[in-house]
Amino acid sequence: PLTGSPAQVWGSSFLIAADRELVPDRLFAALNLSYDLGQARDQATGLSVDGSELALSAAMTRAVRFPYASR
Repeated sequence: PLTGSPAQVWGSSFLIAADRELVPDRLFAALNLSYDLGQARDQATGLSVDGSELALSAAMTRAVRFPYASR
């Protein structure tokens, strides 16, 4: 993309996402695992670049209720 020369590029992404209610209506957790892979080949030089990425992320959230809010 930096040179502007033509290239053949391909890639794919895989994702596993899970979430769970730990405390009913109060506490929630999520876990994500992703894997991205790809390859780019410069048509002018014939050079190719392989790339992949493995990522893990987690999150937790708590529901906040104000005393005057109705359910």
